Amino acid sequence: MYLVGTCHIDPKGPERLQKFLTYVRPDVITIEIDEERAASARQYHAYAALSLLQNESRYRSFLGDTLFDMFKNISLIYGYEVWASEEYVREHPEVRCSFVDKRDASKIIKDSAFGGIENFVKEIMPTSLSDCNTFQDWIDAIYKDPSRLIEILRMGNPSLFHEVIHNGEILMEGGIRAAYSTAEHACIHVGGVGHIIGDNYNLYNRLQDCHPHRVTLPELDKFS
Repeated sequence: MYLVGTCHIDPKGPERLQKFLTYVRPDVITIEIDEERAASARQYHAYAALSLLQNESRYRSFLGDTLFDMFKNISLIYGYEVWASEEYVREHPEVRCSFVDKRDASKIIKDSAFGGIENFVKEIMPTSLSDCNTFQDWIDAIYKDPSRLIEILRMGNPSLFHEVIHNGEILMEGGIRAAYSTAEHACIHVGGVGHIIGDNYNLYNRLQDCHPHRVTLPELDKFS
């Protein structure tokens, strides 16, 4: 079992994830998402490139070159955990892919609205993001220790923390275990790094009896 920690807005995420899938060649993949949001991610991915092409001059004029380039990079990779994994499955139809996030999305949205999610973003977003390279450096730094992000969420919005982290991981654990039980070679779970790395009791701790290996996407840069 491999637990692959991702950052949902990592511009290098698709390339890194596809590299690891090709290296491990799993027969089972689980993803931290549900069917409804997976469909939305697929739709957005199909739409984003066309929208950016059609509206680039307007977006660039409004945002400026630097912000537009960062916006473009994030837009083009949105939902990559889904579509990059599904691209691999299309090339290897014997591989099974399942969505294991059974959290109540409506409750998460409600808690986010009333819990100052904007303050959370302000806390974690540095003021020194000057270009795409510094943005990537910030993302890669998050991978090294997501504990601060988890703590900010816990302190700023306990209800959202409980739903996203505690309840979410209990539900995901069940889905991962069920998928792992069917794997003959390897099972890869793809999900947010905060559920896999850090000081909190997370999926890595919950699944210890399955002897999981955990990896973050920047570690895959060393793979040729």
